[in-house]
Amino acid sequence: MKRFLLFISLTISVILTSCVEGKVAHFRQFSYEGFEPYYDWLQPSDSTFLNPIMSGSHPDPTVCRVGGTYYMTTASLTQYPSLPIYSSNDLVTWYHIGNAVNSFTFEGQSMAQGVHSPTIRYNKRNKTYYIIASNIGGGGTFIVKSTDPNIGWSDPIFLPKIGGSDPSIFFGSNGNAYIINSDEATHGSPRWKGHRSIRIHIYNTKTDSIVGTARILVDGGLNKAKRPTIEAPKLFRNGAKYYLMFAERYPNGTCEEIMYEARNVLGPYKPCKENPVFYQKSELDDETFSMSFTGHADMVEDADGNYWAVVAGCRPMSGDRFMAGHETFLLPATVTKSGQPVILPKFDKVPIVGHKKDLDIVAQREYVSGNIDFQYRFTQNKMPHYFTTLRKPEGSFYSISNKQLNIELLPANIDSLFAPAIVSRSIQHKYFSVETVVDFVPTGSNELAGLAVVRNERNYSVLGITYKNGTKTIVAATIVNGVRTILAETPVASLDVITLRLISDGEKLSYELSEAGQSKELCTSSIAHLTTDNVSDYNGASVAMYATSDWDSLGQE
Repeated sequence: MKRFLLFISLTISVILTSCVEGKVAHFRQFSYEGFEPYYDWLQPSDSTFLNPIMSGSHPDPTVCRVGGTYYMTTASLTQYPSLPIYSSNDLVTWYHIGNAVNSFTFEGQSMAQGVHSPTIRYNKRNKTYYIIASNIGGGGTFIVKSTDPNIGWSDPIFLPKIGGSDPSIFFGSNGNAYIINSDEATHGSPRWKGHRSIRIHIYNTKTDSIVGTARILVDGGLNKAKRPTIEAPKLFRNGAKYYLMFAERYPNGTCEEIMYEARNVLGPYKPCKENPVFYQKSELDDETFSMSFTGHADMVEDADGNYWAVVAGCRPMSGDRFMAGHETFLLPATVTKSGQPVILPKFDKVPIVGHKKDLDIVAQREYVSGNIDFQYRFTQNKMPHYFTTLRKPEGSFYSISNKQLNIELLPANIDSLFAPAIVSRSIQHKYFSVETVVDFVPTGSNELAGLAVVRNERNYSVLGITYKNGTKTIVAATIVNGVRTILAETPVASLDVITLRLISDGEKLSYELSEAGQSKELCTSSIAHLTTDNVSDYNGASVAMYATSDWDSLGQE
């Protein structure tokens, strides 16, 4: 009878552990340290700043000014919530004040899809802010509106008549509104792969609808012999002229910003005298600052009449590969005697140090530029804006209590096109370390909780706590092109918390753990699967706290 009661007691204990401890992982802190040699001796001051101004994945930047305040957003792909909103008083010191979209689920969309190419503008006539963007794979072109970006935004309004990609919006001084986008070639007859046209549509702000048919402004681009794809059009006015700026991306991956001009907003447009207005030659990183894969620029005029440009670009690693994705750089623009803005004289390099008067340098607390030593302890009731999830979960899978982040194990891996249990932030450096302290008792080999470095659904690395051969086990693994390879495993006898750590030296990733005050390296692996040389692969890699109850389902080598 005693044996039977003991058996029942042990069985109940296992069931309770499985239901409570085995289904929730507790993360007590999260830290990220990033280092680049060329930043080591540089410090921003009240008159200098470091490029990029927004490091890590901040593609397709767009900016507007209202009074003394600037607002910026960038593409967010399938991150949730979407379209981060930043505010600044000086174009350098940016604060993440919220997100414009929280209704997209991105279910079934790959990490390369989602929200691309936003444009943010202010309409003086109705005192309303507008963001137009594309949800690739999720409905196409949409607009969100706000009378105060600090408070919130409308639900997305889809514009089915706007096809193509890279929409932007322009408000004339007479109250008229226009949408410009990149679309198929004239009459649907491309003369080369990637042949596109830029079109303009009249937009009714009262009904949020398109009026009439589109007019073609540019067909094929300026340098047709190079067979460009023209994209990311933006329309400005300076004096009596309208300026149409767009990117020409060539088959070799290089890109130039081109500018056309017209006396009438609807054209005809002709090339400006000064072209390109921005160009960077791809260069390899030899421990000095370099930049490649540039494009998707936007401009804004400050209160003193000076023009500034935000530009997307990458800092390449060895072999012209990159991990951090498209980042945001700030450059002063000059204006020619004819009134044409020019971002950077041809062949000039983007500077690592920029100069601007009266900067507010306290914003390093947002950890957006330069070398970073960031540690977050879960003492607040909600997560900071710079943490995101991958797609929108059906319900809340995490909570904060007792100074720790509690993540529920979900039956989804990172390779799923549903929302996995992942809380992440962007990788911002070639050399970085990420660390977390995990309290987790697994009860099955399908359970895992720990750290991940994620390039996309099919390429990532994991260092986590799982269950194998009847004991708690630390596992290091890579998933390359969808195939899982176990690099190392080590059992741990203690049920105490474990510190997990991943370190990149720019060539390889080190998998480390600390238990009961003792640290050791489990193994190393190449970081090649976490980088890309594909210019169209916009999203950068991220580091994440991760938990799954479906670890065993991944394909193995």
